Amino acid sequence: MVHKLVSALAVVAFLTPSTVMANDTMDVLTGGNGLYIEYDSGESLTVYFDSSGTFSTDDGRTGTWTIDGDELCQSVDDGSSGCTTLDPGMSVGQSWRMYDIFGTEVTASIV
Repeated sequence: MVHKLVSALAVVAFLTPSTVMANDTMDVLTGGNGLYIEYDSGESLTVYFDSSGTFSTDDGRTGTWTIDGDELCQSVDDGSSGCTTLDPGMSVGQSWRMYDIFGTEVTASIV
């Protein structure tokens, strides 16, 4: 599994948001909305995605993102990175269960 993740990240590193397939949920997120993530522990954070391929969180983390179809990959400036599936068709106010880029199941909402 680690080999697959490393291989996926190596491929994604050469892609930019303008050269990958679109996801309509990401279109909503880059339109000024945030992705609110709530962990089962009660902790939460909001991620704000910019159409330039960068993101920031309300707890001060920043980094870059790419998406190819439904595969969202993020590289955080602290050196951590990972990928997850971003469900298509989500809009402001909707909530769903997903995995964060580190494999933890969370509740996501577009705010």
